[in-house]
Amino acid sequence: MTKKISQQQPKTAKVLPDKIHLTKVTITNAQVNGPTNSQETWEDVAMTLKSSTAFNETTGCRIILIIDLNKDHADPTQQIRANFTIEFLMEIENLEEFKIAQVEDEIKLDSRLGATLMGIVYSTARGIILTRTAGTVLQGIILPVLDPATLLP
Repeated sequence: MTKKISQQQPKTAKVLPDKIHLTKVTITNAQVNGPTNSQETWEDVAMTLKSSTAFNETTGCRIILIIDLNKDHADPTQQIRANFTIEFLMEIENLEEFKIAQVEDEIKLDSRLGATLMGIVYSTARGIILTRTAGTVLQGIILPVLDPATLLP
């Protein structure tokens, strides 16, 4: 998968959920560092989210999400840091309908498809992080609900 994604104004293609298939989810990094006896609340947790998206020539899509969670504390031993990197592979049966233009290695796609794909991967990542943090200082943390369009490059 070598093509970059660039979002453009909507075309006439319709996003059809039954044409989008999440084929593989790989957690490539999941780290939680912090004191085991912390009584911290999650009101001041800072979240940083980065994404990388690539498409192949036909129907394949790869999105990598990197989510960092940080809670600073006056006592460095009480600081909490977490990092998750999750790779999502998808097939979009009607991907061709969303192509607006292709210039060299960049495919320009309808932004509605990008927002839909980001919504799928971010909501899946929220669930993964909730379950992967069980038994850690982050137990019970729920990532915020976000507009997936804000996650697009």
